[in-house]
Amino acid sequence: MIRSLAPSKRGKRPLLSDISNNLTLSPIVSSVHQVKKICCNVKNVEIPEYKAVILSANDIQATQEVISEHEQRMKKILNKPFKIPIPGYQLSGRALGIRLSGPRRPLHDPDEANALIVYSPSELSEHEKLKIDLSKQLVHVVVDPLLCNILRPHQREGVKIYV
Repeated sequence: MIRSLAPSKRGKRPLLSDISNNLTLSPIVSSVHQVKKICCNVKNVEIPEYKAVILSANDIQATQEVISEHEQRMKKILNKPFKIPIPGYQLSGRALGIRLSGPRRPLHDPDEANALIVYSPSELSEHEKLKIDLSKQLVHVVVDPLLCNILRPHQREGVKIYV
């Protein structure tokens, strides 16, 4: 078989949406392609150029109805709001990306057991605390405690180095 006539090179079947409903069935017409092999013996090989896809109009219409029913079910499911499948589960109430009003403070408690502190600001005297602007005050940078409880010692060191 010639590589250019292989099914992988010729393309795939047309999509159902590309086939019109007004399809008329016609007998399979196969054209004969002759290939000559270049070697000692020359043989004529008959290879059909393509295989016709035979679908009746009823089959096409039925499959399109199934597809449209499926799409309608998917739209109905996706339009519903997400509900957590665990019964009785309560969210923490903390939303991501919302900045709290007031002075700066660390996201997690640096004094908590197993806390991984990436940055610790220098201690300020009482006079400096009064003078400093609250919006520019430096605070502790603490890795999430849930992550810290899982990390092994060498991983904790790696987090400190890379951050």
